Parts: sequence; structure tokens; C-alpha cells
Amino acid sequence: KVVSKMITSCYPLVPSKVQSELKYRLIHLSDNEEEVPLVRSAAVVQLTELCKHIGPEIKGEFAPLLAGLVGDSQRIVRSACVGPLLQLGRMLPSNSTDYETMVQPPLEKLNEDGSRDTRRALATNMSELQKVAVTKGGNTKSLHTMMMNL
Repeated sequence: KVVSKMITSCYPLVPSKVQSELKYRLIHLSDNEEEVPLVRSAAVVQLTELCKHIGPEIKGEFAPLLAGLVGDSQRIVRSACVGPLLQLGRMLPSNSTDYETMVQPPLEKLNEDGSRDTRRALATNMSELQKVAVTKGGNTKSLHTMMMNL
């Protein structure tokens, strides 16, 4: 857990070559199924901080990674994806179809998850997800349906 926090803390302070290595290591920590689930979930959570440092240009790498992680075999990793999905939604331009293609499908998959941790994470962030969906041109009706299913 400490390593992933150190990566995001050091990221803005190092040269661009080192930044790309740190980004790669954090993505590898989150996506490496051989790693301990707690470490992976901590790395997934820190992806949100990394996005804040890098900006919208990371969304191309970030969206497919999260789409894969929401189907992970570890419930703690799946539940950790809600915050980064919210951050991804915030980075998208308003009134584009990106929300419905990058954020909505992983959220729907998480909504089908039977894990109480994942459902709790969705419920905790539902109002913020709703705000993002409204401002980014997403389908708010599907979020209402998700909320009713929790």
C-alpha cells in the first residue's frame, strides 16, 4: 500500500522519463493478478491520484484498465474501481459519448456484482456518479436503476 502512495506522491517531482516508469509500475501493480489483493486495491485507488497529476490524456489507458478490473476475481479490487471510475467520468468532456462508452458499462458490471463491498462503494458514490452523468451527457436513468438494485 505504501509503495502505491509513494508513487503518486513522487510523480510530480521527477523527470518525465521517471514519471512514465512510475505510471507503468502503478498500472502493473493494479493489474497484476499475482500481487496480493490489498496491494492491488491500493494501487487501483491511487490511480485516481495519478489521473489528477496527468490529466485527461491518460483516459485512453485508464478506461480499458478499469473495464478489465471490474471483472477481477477479487472483490476488494472490484470495489476499489468505483472511485477511479468516478474520476474518469470527471475527466471526460461534457456532452460527449465517452461517458456512455467508457464509464457506464463498467458501472453496470459493478452493479451486477454480488459483493457487499462493491455495492457499498457504489451506494457511497451514487450521488457523485449522478452529478457526473448529468454533466457529461450520460444516461441518468440507468443510474436510477442501479440505485434501485442496490
